[in-house]
Amino acid sequence: MKDIRNHVEEVLKNYPAARNDDKLLIVLVYQVFYGVVSITDILRKGVPSTEAITRTRRRIQEEGMYLATDDSQEGREREREEYRKFYENKDKPIASQSK
Repeated sequence: MKDIRNHVEEVLKNYPAARNDDKLLIVLVYQVFYGVVSITDILRKGVPSTEAITRTRRRIQEEGMYLATDDSQEGREREREEYRKFYENKDKPIASQSK
C-alpha cells in the first residue's frame, strides 16, 4: 500500500488536474507506474484497483495535501450530501420521500 500512496502523491504533485478528476488520476497512475496501455492490462498482478487509487487520493487530501480546486471540492460535497439524503430516505415508504 505504501507504493500506491507514493504513486498517487507523485501524480497529484506533478499533474494538478488529477487533483480534480479521479478518472485522470487513475489513468496517469496506471500509465506512469504500471505501464498500462489497454484496459485488460489492469488485470495484471500488482496493478492496484481503481478504488485503491481513489481511496488513497481521498486520504491524502484529507491530510490537507494536493487539494482539489474549490469548485471540485464543492461538487464533491454536494454529491456526498445527495448520497446522504438518498440513504437516509432509503428505508422510508416512497410516499413519504416526496415530501
